[in-house]
Amino acid sequence: LAGTKLIGIGWNGMTAFDGSKDFTGDGHPDLLARTPAGALVLYRGNGLTLGSPSVIGVGWTGMSALS
Repeated sequence: LAGTKLIGIGWNGMTAFDGSKDFTGDGHPDLLARTPAGALVLYRGNGLTLGSPSVIGVGWTGMSALS
């Protein structure tokens, strides 16, 4: 697809994603993902790359969407 960029591999282990928001309030989009075990993981964006994962919540298996 035109305009796409590979940001990593191994994402097939996640069950939901939201990469459309600035969750940290720093002016850069971040990526939020959910693991099969229900952990909510934040990857902070800096405008160029994504940072290391930070678990910011647990127990999210019952949710059908992240937004």
